[in-house]
This record gives sequence, structure tokens and C-alpha cells, in this order.
Amino acid sequence: MSKVLLLGASGNLGSVIKSELENRGLTFICAGRSNFSVLQPHSIESIINDYSPDYIVNCISLNGIANCFSDKSSAMAINGLFPLVLATLSSLYSFTLIHFSTECVFC
Repeated sequence: MSKVLLLGASGNLGSVIKSELENRGLTFICAGRSNFSVLQPHSIESIINDYSPDYIVNCISLNGIANCFSDKSSAMAINGLFPLVLATLSSLYSFTLIHFSTECVFC
């Protein structure tokens, strides 16, 4: 059976996806900003090593245009660099990445 690592399950989108994974009886674990630092994106690598997911669903983002413009460095790190690191790790660890973007990536 496939294993899913759901990132950002406490957010609006993540909570809906978590509910759907539960309804379908899929094997998954949730991880978020309390488990690793999106500002140090390679910190997620230990979770990937330990769980060996087949899929990673990324719902983590810095939302809201005003929030992103007021904290441009975090917006770029969370909405741009973190997905890039996940894409790179997907090749290294052979998982499929499903990434949901936000309305503000580049400020």
C-alpha cells in the first residue's frame, strides 16, 4: 500500500486533504512547521528517511499578498525554495511530489 506524507495538514487545504485521505483509508502521516523548519528545507530529509513515503503532498505556504510583501524573504523561502528542495529530494528519494502553490511566490 502507498504511503503519503502530508505537509501542512493543519491549514485550510491540508485539513481537507487529510480528511479525504482518512475517508479513503490511505496510509499517511502528517508533518508541519512544528516537525521541521521550512526556512531550513533540508531539515525535512530525516522525516523522509524515516517514513519512506511514496507520495508527498505539500500544502505549506505563506499566504496573503500583504503577508508576502511584508516578509519577502520568508515568502521566497517558503513558497519558492522549499518546493524546489522537495522536487530535488523527490528525485533522490523516489517519491512523487504533489505541490499546491499560493497566490504569491515572487514578490
